[in-house]
Amino acid sequence: MKYFIYRLLQCTWGLPQTLVGFILFIKYIINDFRLIGNSKHDFNKPTETNVDELVGSVIFDNEAKNNGGAICLNGSSFEINAVSFANNIANRGGAVEIHTIRPGTSFINSIFIKNESLEEGGAIYIDDGSSENVILSSCVIESNKTTSENGGGVFINNYNGSLTLKDKLVVRNNISSGVGKNFYVTGKA
Repeated sequence: MKYFIYRLLQCTWGLPQTLVGFILFIKYIINDFRLIGNSKHDFNKPTETNVDELVGSVIFDNEAKNNGGAICLNGSSFEINAVSFANNIANRGGAVEIHTIRPGTSFINSIFIKNESLEEGGAIYIDDGSSENVILSSCVIESNKTTSENGGGVFINNYNGSLTLKDKLVVRNNISSGVGKNFYVTGKA
């Protein structure tokens, strides 16, 4: 297991376009990780993950036929810290899609740039009925887009928790063909 984690932390992923879903089932800190140029085909439900932290990583040029161009999380408590997401594409959540938020979910010092969704959430799509807190701190969410719906930067659906926006959060120049070019929120957030 130690060798696998070491190799995972040291590699740059540039796998063939025939990859069927990218799934992490590791409950450790993942540091200095690169996921480049992958594609998910026929993947119709969110990925179950147990990742506690994703730190200091670069994730770009990935495509999901459905949701979460780079990462799709379901029922996870996680921290994304100092991660760059660029040029990822999905139906919903160009870079990240989240279902069922758990305590401790946060995006810190991360960059979301030029990600694209065909529907909602050019960079981030959150669909959750919980009352957990989500933190966006010192992030840049810029030049992301949706091509047919709402929330060019961030789309949050059915959310009853608190959304904390703090420190030097930059959300600008996102594009939406619907409403909410930077943020679109439904629920009580």
